[in-house]
Amino acid sequence: IKRTQVLLQKTIKELKTTQSRILQTEKLSALGRLVAGVAHELNNPLMGVLNYIEYAQGRETQPKVRTLLGKAIRELNRMRRVVNNMLTFAHPADEGIGLVYVGEAVQRALELIAADLRHQNIKVITELPATLPPVRANLDGLQQVFLNLLTNARDALSQSREKTITIAACQQGRQVCVRVKDQGVGVPALILARVFDPFFTTKPPGKGTGLGLSVSRNILLGFGGSLACDSQEGVGTTFTLTLETDRPPVHK
Repeated sequence: IKRTQVLLQKTIKELKTTQSRILQTEKLSALGRLVAGVAHELNNPLMGVLNYIEYAQGRETQPKVRTLLGKAIRELNRMRRVVNNMLTFAHPADEGIGLVYVGEAVQRALELIAADLRHQNIKVITELPATLPPVRANLDGLQQVFLNLLTNARDALSQSREKTITIAACQQGRQVCVRVKDQGVGVPALILARVFDPFFTTKPPGKGTGLGLSVSRNILLGFGGSLACDSQEGVGTTFTLTLETDRPPVHK
């Protein structure tokens, strides 16, 4: 009887977890459709305004006016990045999924953010075994995930004395787990459950869209993977990516 009770409790727990995932997927799907519509409506006029201002800047001769137009172009490009994030959230990378090496995606992401990390004296430690098998993913999508996580870690370390980001990977059965760890400000326990909510951010206004983490998780879900967050305020944060692989572990 006791064994039956244990099995029943385990089954109930698994059913609740599955139900939660289904509800989350349905919510994200509905929100994705809304976001896609808004993003498409914004994108065309935004590109029109950007083109007009770039044209005006090219014909302007007064340095002060050219400088102001340059600032307007930078802000419009920032708006365009927000719109692109919205589109990525609405339509995660679910096409062209194949076998991708984690190390390549990490390297490409690091190249994009290297200048920012050097400027803030942030050191990145990578622990990616040579025996790590390729995972089911899309290279561009996986690169975007790592770029989002590195950007998040960079911002978390802005006021820290220990400026180190560690990216470590290992194979667990038919899965590859990658951990991106920082020793930054951490996330308060009261809001930890909300870090993947679309448009939720703890950053000051204008410093973040609140889409990076939700986009990342949505991309990984499209690969059949997952993204989890473990954080302690004042200690740091660890994001754990789980991706599927077709190859069994290599035993030495």
